[in-house]
Amino acid sequence: MRSSWGAIHRQPFIVTDDYMGPQRKNIELTGRVRHIAVLNTFLEKGNEHEFDKTSLKEAVEDSLQQVLQAKLDRQSFCLGEVCERLVHAYDSQQITEEVQTDLIMLADVLGEAAGVASKLRDASLGTLCEQLSENVRGIAEHYDDVVASEIDLIRKVTVAFGLAMSSGPVAEEEQPVSLDLSQYT
Repeated sequence: MRSSWGAIHRQPFIVTDDYMGPQRKNIELTGRVRHIAVLNTFLEKGNEHEFDKTSLKEAVEDSLQQVLQAKLDRQSFCLGEVCERLVHAYDSQQITEEVQTDLIMLADVLGEAAGVASKLRDASLGTLCEQLSENVRGIAEHYDDVVASEIDLIRKVTVAFGLAMSSGPVAEEEQPVSLDLSQYT
């Protein structure tokens, strides 16, 4: 009885700026919230819907793509924050070892984003993120003696991620809670 209640009343899978996973009652949702449709095979079977391995595989792959896209969105948020801190530090001439740490973090997150973009089969974004990662790693080696073009690169990355994140969330009523397997048959 309890397991069937859980199947029918399953919590949606959500992504916020700082959390990705099932929506929990104790999580205060702030900022952008994105719902990811998750296949509920238990409910599908309970409703006597038939599905084959091919449609199940397609549905799982679709959900995985949504999770990867959400992960990329979260990395964009992190990149934007780090870039803003770096621009502020260089503008205010407060160049400390924290700047080098932020540059290394920025390079690492760009590298991770390149990997996620590759999994999403977005080769151009993957290549761009990888090249930016290498450039930022080079800047980190001489963080206290950068040239204007290197600071401009960080500014451009900051603006690009600001634009990417400013699109805003989709209205909650337009976001799916569970995946309808019938669309894969």
